[in-house]
Amino acid sequence: MDETTGAGSTASEAGVLPGSSPASDPTVEAPEAERQNAFRERPFRLLWGNLATFALVQNAQRFAYIWLVVDVLGRDEGSAGLVGFTIGLPVLLLVLQAGALADRVDRKTLLVVSQLGSLAIVSVTGMLLAAGTITMVSTIALTLAAGGFNALGQPVRLALVPVLVRSEQLLNAIALNALAMTGSMILGPVLAQVVGGLFGIEAAFFFMAGLLVVGLGFLARLPLPPTDADSGPAPPASMRSGVGEAARHVWADRGLRPLFGLLIIGNMCLGSVAMTLLPSLVKESFGRDGGDAGALMATMGIGMSISSVYIMRRGDLPRKGARFMQAMMGGTTIIALVGLSPGYFQAMALLLVMGLCGGFYINMNQSLIQAHTPAPLMGRVMSLYTLAQQGFMPIGALAAGFIAQATDVRWTFAGAGAIGLVAVVSTFLTQPTLREMR
Repeated sequence: MDETTGAGSTASEAGVLPGSSPASDPTVEAPEAERQNAFRERPFRLLWGNLATFALVQNAQRFAYIWLVVDVLGRDEGSAGLVGFTIGLPVLLLVLQAGALADRVDRKTLLVVSQLGSLAIVSVTGMLLAAGTITMVSTIALTLAAGGFNALGQPVRLALVPVLVRSEQLLNAIALNALAMTGSMILGPVLAQVVGGLFGIEAAFFFMAGLLVVGLGFLARLPLPPTDADSGPAPPASMRSGVGEAARHVWADRGLRPLFGLLIIGNMCLGSVAMTLLPSLVKESFGRDGGDAGALMATMGIGMSISSVYIMRRGDLPRKGARFMQAMMGGTTIIALVGLSPGYFQAMALLLVMGLCGGFYINMNQSLIQAHTPAPLMGRVMSLYTLAQQGFMPIGALAAGFIAQATDVRWTFAGAGAIGLVAVVSTFLTQPTLREMR
């Protein structure tokens, strides 16, 4: 049985999960476009609802903590980079263990614990802000805890996608998830900015707490099949050996290996710089309030949503590896141009285009990884994916913050984009297996 079939066979079992609609029965004839629609599966709809609310909080939270440091505490780029480091550090340290747990224990329990922990963190932050007692030290402690609960839940949500849909629905499901995540990039910072501007920044954190309660409602009704460990071979003797098995799978695949390398570079050169330094760029270079970076992030999210909808409607695409790298070329070029942009609205236009590239970047890499990973390894491989996508962000954020503080925020953007562009062009020219992957 090949790897794609391995994932697909597990997914097909989700068609008879308790609570599935009759339309999910693979024996029922339906038009091809309808058969590919992952929303036909009730469990996936519930997972998607939970993912959408959690991603909304995650993006609002990251923006709000940076905003808090820059405007409420009046700190510089180095402090903003430090907070970006602390909110991402737990992903670097804990996500592999979380992925191993996703293949060994009850996944619903992991999601509930992640959600409740995040609820506690944003609630405490809001109360400290309302009392006027928030400090840099307490902010660092809170962001470390927030990152820990984010790291616990993210690999589980990603690993469940191919379990809850059939193989022909996988790309559609990935596109729908990407749409939720990119939509959260639009709404998360904007809602935090609007609510915080109207009622005080503490209200933004209480609003996030409300969204997490809604997400718990989706989880309460989510039926899940047993873990692969329950129905297949016994799990590895230790989580370390289990993670090692997943790492060996990625390393042995001549397409996945360079793909993961590019994800790490993209995370450090694109994600960490944009998330950490946009408020400072807006404040120092464009003479606006740091909170106005929320509109720039939202514009980028709009672009990602547009391309995700296109992919969702188009269905399967050939040469996903080449499309992934071409999208990264566009994104790295644009992040450099954003740093050199003469004004706020020019940067906004550039970030819209960057978002269009980002939709292809996210959808193509997730589809490739999940299609080339056997089901029993899915949780652990998706923890490696989360590590590559988010785990190196704290290192990039810390470096970007101190480089910008020592030099100039504009040239930090330009330099990061140039490094990423060189890496992806070199990979495109030297890695034919990744270029041809589908």
